[in-house]
Amino acid sequence: MPKKPKGRYNKGGANRLDPGSDEENVFADNASVISNVSSGSLMKDEVPNGAGNVEVDEISQEEAFEEKLREAMDLAGQKSAQGRTMALESLCTAFLKKNIPEFVEDRRMTFTDIVERSMKKGKSAEQLTAAKLAVLLCVQLGGSGSGEEVIKDLRSVFITLMSDPSAPMKTRASAASALGDCSFLVSQPEDYEDILMSLEKIFNCKYGANAPEDFYALQTAALSAWTLLYTLLPSNRAFNSLESHMQLFEDLLEAGNVDLRIAAGEAVVVLYEAAYDHDEDAVVDLVENLIPGLQELAKDSAKYRSKKERKEQKSSFRDILKTIEDDEEFQEKVAFSKRETLEITSWAMKIQYEQMCKVLASGMNLHLTENELIRSIFGLGTPLPSLTDAPSNRPSKHERHHANQIAFKWRTQTRGKNRDKRSAVV
Repeated sequence: MPKKPKGRYNKGGANRLDPGSDEENVFADNASVISNVSSGSLMKDEVPNGAGNVEVDEISQEEAFEEKLREAMDLAGQKSAQGRTMALESLCTAFLKKNIPEFVEDRRMTFTDIVERSMKKGKSAEQLTAAKLAVLLCVQLGGSGSGEEVIKDLRSVFITLMSDPSAPMKTRASAASALGDCSFLVSQPEDYEDILMSLEKIFNCKYGANAPEDFYALQTAALSAWTLLYTLLPSNRAFNSLESHMQLFEDLLEAGNVDLRIAAGEAVVVLYEAAYDHDEDAVVDLVENLIPGLQELAKDSAKYRSKKERKEQKSSFRDILKTIEDDEEFQEKVAFSKRETLEITSWAMKIQYEQMCKVLASGMNLHLTENELIRSIFGLGTPLPSLTDAPSNRPSKHERHHANQIAFKWRTQTRGKNRDKRSAVV
């Protein structure tokens, strides 16, 4: 009798997944948190009803989704650093794809402890993911008012890590971005003072001619966070800051990194736009010395820069010059759903929108549609009622199937008569 082949699928239980393993259930099976929150792959429990239709059991979906979140929360405290990072990533994915403020608010302290522990004791990859989770936590809780407690608990952690010269540059950059994003989302402008000073120390630091790219990334993150917070400050504060930072902006516009140069240009135009309302003539005179440098960056064709860098730089500084030199207002429209369009009417609003896009990525449209905090930032009002909640006159699946059967039977009979050779054809 021939022997059975010893393929990998016929091996013993050593290579099989343990159905009782929590880690495998959350991250490897088809019902993971990531698949549950995907609109195209939500686990659907189909229950036949009396009419013969098959409908989705919404309650079962929510229960399965929340159970996976609780599993990920438990796994975020395991011994394996890689496992903790994967658990944090799953939580981030869930927060991107669903707006669940009630679930998050009930477990706010637990989520905050998870982030704080990972930021303090984790390695670089875990810290990067924890910083992202902190921002998404504020996105979920901002509408309920509990998000302010999150940044109060984490502010000192972010400032300490961001200012630590022994920490990896990428970790420091992620801490700077998270500090700016969380403060923008849930803090009051009167609480920005120490945050702005901490961020300014970062992008005001000079490294030298041979600065590594990671250092430029840290400075860009700090400057972008600083600019984001200034979009909410009054016009007189913007004018004073623009006046006191002129030399710094001139230096940053000549930096050796394209992202840092663009971030500096955006900081200038945001402050200019706000300060213009405070003292029109004074702010025009103030930025006059910067215009030649901005013009040069808008038409830079240096061959030692890559084609991609030149394209990004030219595009950004041409738009900046339209506002500063030509006095044109920034205008842009974004359609994020079939029923709503977001109209961006200022540089401050543009910076806010772009930063939220970086934070929310593929979940931006969903949160613009459903999240009260994100909608309030852009003046969209309360969320519109869902179209799925309205009664529909569309026939059920069973009715459509029955109608198709009758139509098919009629077509078959008609064609059979025409094809009959004994039929009289006139």
